[in-house]
Amino acid sequence: MQAALMDYVGPEPALELSLMNIIYEISQWSVQEQNRRWRNIKSCRQAKQFTQAVNIRLTQYAVRLSRKDLRLLVGLLTGHNTLNRHLTLLRRMDE
Repeated sequence: MQAALMDYVGPEPALELSLMNIIYEISQWSVQEQNRRWRNIKSCRQAKQFTQAVNIRLTQYAVRLSRKDLRLLVGLLTGHNTLNRHLTLLRRMDE
């Protein structure tokens, strides 16, 4: 009982942080950093039209996709796919 009334002696902070709190803070920092980099990048014009910022739910969805479906999604977002516009730009198709 007397020890509880004494002043704390030791390194600060005196309150222990929970592991979940630390993981949450790191996750939030990571998302903010990714969004900052995404806004400042000069390339990826087409992908930026579809995705304005990092979205954790969409990221989790994309990670669960099969390899084939993920390839299709990335192709649509980046413009590198077998759609007629991309093939025309590569001069492999007339229209």
